[in-house]
Amino acid sequence: MAALLKQPLKLALVQLASGADKAVNLSHARTKVLEAAKAGAKLIVLPECFNSPYGTQYFPSYAETLLPSPPTKEQSPSYHALSAIAAEAQAYLVGGSIPELDTSTKKYYNTSLVFSPTGSLIGTHRKTHLFDIDIPGKITFKESEVLSPGNQLTLVDLPEYGKIGLAICYDIRFPESAMIAARKGAFALIYPGAFNMTTGPLHWALLGRARAVDNQIYVGLCSPARDTNATYHAWGHSVIVNPNAEILAEAAETEAIIYADLDNESIQNTRKGIPVYTQRRFDLYPDFGLAAEGVASRDRNHPIRVLSDDKRATLNFDHQKNDIRKSQFLRQSTTSPTTADVLCQPIHTVQTTGKKTRSAIADVVTREYTINMHKRMHGVTFKKRAPRAIKEIRAFAERAMGTKDVRLDPQLNKKVWEAGVKGVPFRLRVRISRKRNDEEGAKERLYSYVQAVNVKDAKGLHTAVVDE
Repeated sequence: MAALLKQPLKLALVQLASGADKAVNLSHARTKVLEAAKAGAKLIVLPECFNSPYGTQYFPSYAETLLPSPPTKEQSPSYHALSAIAAEAQAYLVGGSIPELDTSTKKYYNTSLVFSPTGSLIGTHRKTHLFDIDIPGKITFKESEVLSPGNQLTLVDLPEYGKIGLAICYDIRFPESAMIAARKGAFALIYPGAFNMTTGPLHWALLGRARAVDNQIYVGLCSPARDTNATYHAWGHSVIVNPNAEILAEAAETEAIIYADLDNESIQNTRKGIPVYTQRRFDLYPDFGLAAEGVASRDRNHPIRVLSDDKRATLNFDHQKNDIRKSQFLRQSTTSPTTADVLCQPIHTVQTTGKKTRSAIADVVTREYTINMHKRMHGVTFKKRAPRAIKEIRAFAERAMGTKDVRLDPQLNKKVWEAGVKGVPFRLRVRISRKRNDEEGAKERLYSYVQAVNVKDAKGLHTAVVDE
């Protein structure tokens, strides 16, 4: 197995106390980051909302504009401060998170920026799961009153070391994004977060250890220090967990910097001793690690996209009922065609029995799709029945979109056949002319996925929908 972590790395989490003065917060962050760098840390993490108080009432007044990138100093003093701090520290810096205003959409986000040791922006993550909870008698909080969710999963490449998965606070409760990052080669999951006095004691360290044991990689959770005079009381207790779910370092509730030395041997030994990576059964459940074709980088290539961003929607497995504004990709359609591209990749192995040859087994292509959230499985041997499979694909597209005006890629027969024989990815194009009066019943469902069987490797797939 190739090394996920190319060389040993010292990680530092800065549990920072922040107040109402943004300039003071930025200056204090600089002092603490440089202290961590002096101690030898090469990856340094700040907490969620480190430049402002945490609360929906504060987000608009502290929000900064980050796009187009790079922003001016007037648009985002925090961006330029973090860039300068990373360069001065000569370390990778995960800049916690800051409130962001996207001036093009007038939406607010909770956004994390990652800078290289030269001060270059190398990663951006908008919090994808908003903190909306109501625990009677204890805490009620609703970030969605002000914030909008991001639509990207973020993997950041640190060239000398490897990749880290980046998410923010409440994102940690959703294991799918962590699994995707781990399956794509991350050696660590980093979460700037601000759990409270209700959820913190119950779940903070537990979730960090859970994500570590799920994925057998390092996990770092960086909290603000607790301020009992603030309107929101953070739990604190920043923590670093190893791939075996053991806590390597933990802070109390006050300001602190915690450190841990990370190495690839710990990852390898954990995975060798408990080899879940080679024991997964993707013939029984989807491979979430390959549910998206790509992950985010600093140019914000989203694995989940909607029309308002760039007129493209990429959808994960629909039977999970992912709420990602599935209809937005059609909102600007009138009579213009909609093109659906389905990326088909090998999904699981086929058991050999009797005297069947490998090539004969490779002829089998399995299609799995969802209609009205009821999953059905169709197996077709394309050597004899490719036309039937294509007919079924057409019928599904017509049913899903509520129109008979469906044109299939003329090369589909060849592509399906070659995929079945060779076990290689191919792209199916379904072109649909729609009218606006089709909307409610039709626009919600062209979220199928096609799975091609490969006798060698277990891989997953995604569905992309493009509005032209």
